[in-house]
Amino acid sequence: MPRTPSAPPSSPDFLAHIEMLDVSTVRPHSRNDGAHPDEEIMHLRESIREHDIYRNVVVAQDGTLLAGHGVILAAQAEGKTHVPGYRMPYGPDDPRALKLLVGDNHVARLREQDDAVLAALLSEIAVDGAQALLGTGYDEASMQALLESASPNFQPVGMEEQERLDEKAPLECPECGHRWVP
Repeated sequence: MPRTPSAPPSSPDFLAHIEMLDVSTVRPHSRNDGAHPDEEIMHLRESIREHDIYRNVVVAQDGTLLAGHGVILAAQAEGKTHVPGYRMPYGPDDPRALKLLVGDNHVARLREQDDAVLAALLSEIAVDGAQALLGTGYDEASMQALLESASPNFQPVGMEEQERLDEKAPLECPECGHRWVP
């Protein structure tokens, strides 16, 4: 029988409700809009081999997955029989479950990425060879594309263009209308 947590996730007792879920009893949500291509599973498997499972999956009261579909697929492929998870106190079609299902798949896309910082991190990781990137979601080609996009590509200009680059456009103060050339 599924255990129903008595404490809400925001309570200090939240960790007491993390359980080891048998992967054979966890079912994918039929309304999950996320697909998990082989490349993603390959990176997740490498992460599990290197770090084990460090994020909890989330299931509805009946064991239907709400968050962690890819992790379950990778864990099964790695022969894991149990994964850490949190069982929510509601069914898979409860509006809260559906909100969690959608939010887990899409909220992360709203974040902003600093390509220069990411490129530096990937370059540091790749010092040990392209295989070291496995588990990051990047391969050598995607890292190179990121490095090229994150690095300004300054090209020298000819003398005829230099004059144009030295031109200074007049500016105008939006408050008082004063115009000047910097």
